[in-house]
Amino acid sequence: MSWVFDIIELFFGDEVKQKIHQWLKRRFQVLSFVQRKEINKYLHQIIYDFENYEHWKSERPIISIMERDDLYHHYIDLRAFDDLNNIYLIAKSFFQKWLLENNQNNLLILGDFGSGKSSLCLKMTYELAKDFINRPKLNFIPIYIPLNEMSFNLNSNGLLDSYVKTKYKLNLNHTKVKYILFFDGFDEISVAGDIYQVIKNLNNLFKEISENDKIVLTSRTSYPTCYFYHPSDIFYLPL
Repeated sequence: MSWVFDIIELFFGDEVKQKIHQWLKRRFQVLSFVQRKEINKYLHQIIYDFENYEHWKSERPIISIMERDDLYHHYIDLRAFDDLNNIYLIAKSFFQKWLLENNQNNLLILGDFGSGKSSLCLKMTYELAKDFINRPKLNFIPIYIPLNEMSFNLNSNGLLDSYVKTKYKLNLNHTKVKYILFFDGFDEISVAGDIYQVIKNLNNLFKEISENDKIVLTSRTSYPTCYFYHPSDIFYLPL
C-alpha cells in the first residue's frame, strides 16, 4: 500500500499525501487481530448463550441472569412511553431510534418490578451483538452490567474496567470501537448500603466511559435517580 502514497506524493505533494492518509486512518479504523478475536469471542458467546437456554444445565451463561428465562423463544415485545408521552407499541423501536441519536448518549429506563427492564436490556444486548458482528463499523459493542454484582461501597476507581475484564475477558480501552453499557438495577444497589457513597461511586463509574459511548440505566420508577443521573431520554415500562 505504501507505493500508492509514494505516487500521491510525487504528483500532489507531501501535504496532500498526509491529508489522505489521515482521512483513511479515521475512516477505516482497524482493530488488531488479537483485539478482534477477543471481541468476537465475547459477542459469539452472548449469541450462543441467548439462543441455547437448554444447554445451561451443564454450563453457565456469560451473563448469569440469562439463566432466569428462555428469552430467545419466549420474549414478548413490550409497550412503553417516553417523557414526552409518545407511545411505543414495541419498546425496541424506541431503543433503535435512540441509538441513532448522536447527541443523546444517556438513557434511563424506568418501570416497576417485573415490567421487563432486564429482559429488554438482555434482548438488546443479544441483538446488538449480532449487529456488530455483521457491520462492526456502524454498531456498538453491548455490555450488560447487573449493578448488584458490583461493590459500590468500596473505592470505585477503575471498577468498571476491572469488572469487564474479569467478567467478560474484554478490554474497554479499545478506542476504535463504540460501546453501549447497560447498567441494570439501580434500585437493587440503592438499598444495599450508604446511598450517598453508592451514588458517588456510580458517578465515578460513569466517568470511566468515553463520550462516544452510550449508557443505559434501569431502575424502578420510585427511586431517586435524578439526583445523580441526567439522561437525554427517559423511557417508561410498561404502557
